[in-house]
Amino acid sequence: MMRLVTLLAGLFLWPCLVQAAVVAESLMILQSDLDQPTDVAVRNDGRVYVLDGVNGRVVVFTRGGERDFSFSRPGSGPGELSLPVGIAINAERVFVADTGNHRIAVFDVRGEFVRNISLAGEAPPEPVAVALSDDLLWWTDRRNHRLCAYDLRRDVAALCRGKRGEGEAEFHFPFQIATDDSGYLHVTDVLNGRVQVLHPRGPFVYDMGRFGVGPGELFRPNGLAFSSDGLLLVGDSYAGSITLFREGQPASLLGDREGRALRFLAPVGITVQGKRLYVVDAGRSRVEVFQLQAQASAEADDVLVRNAPTASRRRCVICHRSWASPLANDEQLGDKTVPAVVSPRMCYSCHHGVVVDSRPRIGRGGQHPDAHHRREKAPHEKQDTQRKDKISDAFPRLADGALSCGSCHTPHGQAQEGQATLHAAHGNPWLRVPNHDGDLCQQCHASKLASRLDPEHPPRGVNHPVGIYLKPAPEGSVDRKAYARDEHLHKGLPERLGKRGGTLDSQTRMTCQSCHQIHGGEGDAMTVLPLPNAELCIECHPRQHAVDKKEARKKGVHPVDFKLDKAVNITGKRFMRVTCFTCHSVHSGKPDTPLLREDHRDGKLCGACHEAQAAVVNSDHDLRLTAPKSRNLAGQSPRQSGVCGACHQLHGGKPGEPVLHAWERHAYRGEEAALARDTLCLDCHRQEGLADGARITHFSHPARDLILRSDPKRMPLIGANGELGEFGAMGCVTCHDPHRWIPPKKGGDTQAQETPVRRPGNLTGNVINSFLRRRGAKDSFCVDCHGIEAVLKFKYYHDMRVRDGGVNYLK
Repeated sequence: MMRLVTLLAGLFLWPCLVQAAVVAESLMILQSDLDQPTDVAVRNDGRVYVLDGVNGRVVVFTRGGERDFSFSRPGSGPGELSLPVGIAINAERVFVADTGNHRIAVFDVRGEFVRNISLAGEAPPEPVAVALSDDLLWWTDRRNHRLCAYDLRRDVAALCRGKRGEGEAEFHFPFQIATDDSGYLHVTDVLNGRVQVLHPRGPFVYDMGRFGVGPGELFRPNGLAFSSDGLLLVGDSYAGSITLFREGQPASLLGDREGRALRFLAPVGITVQGKRLYVVDAGRSRVEVFQLQAQASAEADDVLVRNAPTASRRRCVICHRSWASPLANDEQLGDKTVPAVVSPRMCYSCHHGVVVDSRPRIGRGGQHPDAHHRREKAPHEKQDTQRKDKISDAFPRLADGALSCGSCHTPHGQAQEGQATLHAAHGNPWLRVPNHDGDLCQQCHASKLASRLDPEHPPRGVNHPVGIYLKPAPEGSVDRKAYARDEHLHKGLPERLGKRGGTLDSQTRMTCQSCHQIHGGEGDAMTVLPLPNAELCIECHPRQHAVDKKEARKKGVHPVDFKLDKAVNITGKRFMRVTCFTCHSVHSGKPDTPLLREDHRDGKLCGACHEAQAAVVNSDHDLRLTAPKSRNLAGQSPRQSGVCGACHQLHGGKPGEPVLHAWERHAYRGEEAALARDTLCLDCHRQEGLADGARITHFSHPARDLILRSDPKRMPLIGANGELGEFGAMGCVTCHDPHRWIPPKKGGDTQAQETPVRRPGNLTGNVINSFLRRRGAKDSFCVDCHGIEAVLKFKYYHDMRVRDGGVNYLK
């Protein structure tokens, strides 16, 4: 008789709700670094197994709420999980709906991997919930819209029922499963807004619940469980409530002793053990635990009787909540009204895994700024300046001009021929404009685009280019610059970027989404990998990176990721550490530079950190003036490379050699012995060298059995390893500073000399300039050995007439 009453209850309109004879008292919250969990199972000893799917693991808590242990990890190998959604447990085994891997993973209760259960279907199955009933393991298939059973005793698939639809035993995204005392299966039918009841052998019996947003109605039914006294608890992931059903009729919303309905952000999984209720709130990344207590029942107020929406209308109300009867209120954000249809809550009610799993994107990390994800403006943006790029009319905005989810996304767009998403795994192209080549971003960010394919975009150096092919250039290709030079990029996007959501376009070219993620990005720039330590840059540019100064010397690159002695200011931005972004700006570089914050040709960029060396500008070592036709190793003239680039190359120096030299080296053929460091100077100061007019032939200093010591800040010596220091041998740099024509006055500053650009040609030097570090020998270590003769020997050091030819001071 009870079943007959229950069956008939689903056929009539609901005149009222009956106050349930149960209330919930909060006991504890289980959190412990969970990330949008979706399900929970409880062992007989009270241990709580929480499915932390985004992290690919199960986290186990004690009955008292303490974290006990966790097991599994993200991946596709044995014992690994890929965005799992459902979990169930018996006395010996833990069963996990391993959704992303299209299988059910089995562990023992200690977390040791046991086996995988393979699944089959018309399309690769996506199990989202599991439940145990005797020897059968029931599971729902998100992809194929069906309910299936696996016979654990016989180790074979037993049956599958259902298909996509709105009729009996048809599903529109089936989700969680619960069985009553008689073994009848209850399955939430998410987008049909109901719970279907099926016989243990699979046939449809009846359904309960009505699609809608009013009392007793279900909008996004997700989790369900039976209490010990037969009440069915059904969670609604959009409404944030739990509806109680008794004998097929809605009784009330679950509340506390004061009669206040419990509210959650996004309740998904529900489990009851004894008198305890466990509710997984994915929106708050936690599990709330309640004690269910009996309370005297009473009749509630009358509820408006409404007609059930037609099937066609229900398809619209799935998102257009305001079309329900009576009208539902829109969300309020301060004084701004956001239609419910474009609110994050509406999107998340499907995208938390029950319909499609976007948890790694919309549930975590940075999000594109919109009405719900506003961003503090940087100081330079707080002035009333107009936005550079116009937002395309293709993207509707709210009344105040703010963007919403519906600005870029719509289910009503007409798919164009060949339209597809960038990611092959995304089956729906619900975007307002095609994005198969990553061109959606370009609609609103034209000034950030520098495409190899479009000469009309901003000049080279302003933005990191897109349209670069990550594959080898074809034989005979004219435009080889359109192809990646580094061999490791010929295989496509680096694996780590791909795993984090980065992608190429349909022709393996770089797009905005190679580096950026609209949903789930890192920081304000919404990048695939974090920016502060240049993790993103390193993946494509490992050749230019070094972990420390020692490795930088070995690789022949400028060191990065170290703290400066004092902060520097470059184009109004303060830096205390040197990273890739100290010099480079990916989207605000100076025109015709290698994406540099400051133009490098006049030495200002380098001079921000190397103040003392900035004095080279307009000196004889400024090759723009003294050797304008020369070329560095990159084939650039001094005008092209800039004053510093004529001699130094920051990312292409010869491994192990000092100063990151950028010129062609020549074998030293002089008569006097030369230190390796001296040959750097002698490459130019030789016959037929760039400084042939200032050729040096006499420069060596006796060193055998001689220990020299000098103040390295005033006259550095050269150690055995070529480093400058307190002890060592005398070399060119002991007396000369190649970056300063005139030595600074005692106590003078180290700033570059403010001299006008002069005409090309060499200056005639003398004994008080010529790049000397000092104006004389006074107080130098020369006096220690040479006494009063040091004055002449210092002034005329390179003149053979004052050198003691053949004399060995130390015998």
